[in-house]
Formats: sequence, structure tokens, C-alpha cells
Amino acid sequence: MKVISLISYIAMAILIGWYARQEASQYKVSSLTAMTFFALNPLVLLEGIGNGHNDTVMLVLMTLGLILWQRDKWAWAAFALTLAALIKTSGLILMPLFGVSVLAAMPDWRARAIRGLGIAAIFIFMAAVAYRITGPLEPYWNFWTIMTVITTPWIFGIPLIGPLLLKWKNSRRFETSPWL
Repeated sequence: MKVISLISYIAMAILIGWYARQEASQYKVSSLTAMTFFALNPLVLLEGIGNGHNDTVMLVLMTLGLILWQRDKWAWAAFALTLAALIKTSGLILMPLFGVSVLAAMPDWRARAIRGLGIAAIFIFMAAVAYRITGPLEPYWNFWTIMTVITTPWIFGIPLIGPLLLKWKNSRRFETSPWL
């Protein structure tokens, strides 16, 4: 894990230096100064590399997502921020802000709906792929469980449709078919 933390530490320093070089005229700071402030930060050195936390990987993806978001590459930003959130749940903190900002930039409601559905599709697809590959939901990865999760609207803590689907499925499970 420390090798992954070291690689993400180097990637973060390069990303900060590259971004500082792009924005040097606006902030009056050199890329070397920005990289040095990050790279020689004792907290980053001790907790990131020394203890091998996965926070450095999440921070690289969050920083990449913020840079892509600033450059109006919303799909790639959603991809990077979703990966950051999948690595550590504290990466979810930027998702509502990202969603509101991207949707507010759209001129009309139709464009907002399309962009919002695109962001939601990226998030759901990436989460489904990650959970399918890593396997914690492997025993539950079937049609009825997915339909229960998708169709269960939680209103005041009361699930409405999902349990009805499961009850219907369970009641039909033991019926004999006339064709058997």
C-alpha cells in the first residue's frame, strides 16, 4: 500500500505543479513553489507516505476532478470524483457541490435534465462496476435485489414498492406451474 501512496504522492505533486504553471499569471506563484509546499508538508509525508493511507489516492482523484471541472470537462470530472468517492466515502463531499454547479451552468431545464442524468449515469455505472468487480455484492447481484433497490423510494423512512416486489416474488416461488 505504501507504493501506491508513493505513486499517488508523486502524481499529486506533478498535478499541483502542472496546475500552478497553467494558472501562474493569475496567482503569481511558480509551479516549483506550489509543488514544494505540497511535497514538503510534514502531514502529507507522515500520514500519506509513511502510514500508507489511501487518502492520497482519493486526493489525487479529487484534485483531478476539480481541475477538470474548472476546465468544463464535466463528464471526466464526474468520472474522477466518482472514483475518489469509491476509494473513500469522504470523497462524496464534493459531489453535491459539483452537481449543483454543473446544473446551474446550464441555460434551460432540458439541458439540466440531460446533464444531470449523464452525471447520475456515470456515478451509478462506475459504482456498479466497482462493486461487481470487488465482489461484496456478489451473492446479491440478481434481478430481484436490483429491482428492489431501484424501486424502493424512501419517503419518511417507509419503503413502498421494493417490499411489495419481494413479497410478490416470494409468493410465486412455491407455486407449481401448470406446464410442469
